Amino acid sequence: MGRFRDEFAGRKITFRIPYVMPSTLTVENGSTGVQFPEAVFLHNVDKPFECHRVIVRVFPFDDTATPVILAPTFVGAVPDLLQILQRYVAIRIRDTSKNEAMTKASTIVGDFQTGDAMTWEFQDPYTMVRSEGFEVTCDNNLTDFSITVGGTTKTIANIRFEVLFEGYLIVIAPASENR
Repeated sequence: MGRFRDEFAGRKITFRIPYVMPSTLTVENGSTGVQFPEAVFLHNVDKPFECHRVIVRVFPFDDTATPVILAPTFVGAVPDLLQILQRYVAIRIRDTSKNEAMTKASTIVGDFQTGDAMTWEFQDPYTMVRSEGFEVTCDNNLTDFSITVGGTTKTIANIRFEVLFEGYLIVIAPASENR
């Protein structure tokens, strides 16, 4: 976690409530610029949101008519499969309210994750107020990728992106407390 500030907008922070903004999106192989729905990462709560980390995970789906996430036996058959897939997928994040890019361009997921937890940590929390939000787009640069386990072959045709902004809602002391 990043640093915990004592104040926000000149007012004392009295306590924090754990809060997450999660979403998932399935993206076909070879697709670029696929955007999460705008409202998904729109902060529409009255309390400011201190974002301390971004968590991005990718999971392989098979090529059936109704995509199904690959069973652990298939995922486990290729050592470090999820880390390999993270070299083929990219993400771009932009703060829409501040019109500020958080990544200069689409960035390979494996490149901005740090540590064993595979998260993107903020040194100082990134604070958002009501009606501010993130625009998140994904690229799936994977083409043909098949896994064979025990004579059964599965082709990865889709990647499920899971993006989670994690932090705290902050409760600020009322003005009457300072009298």
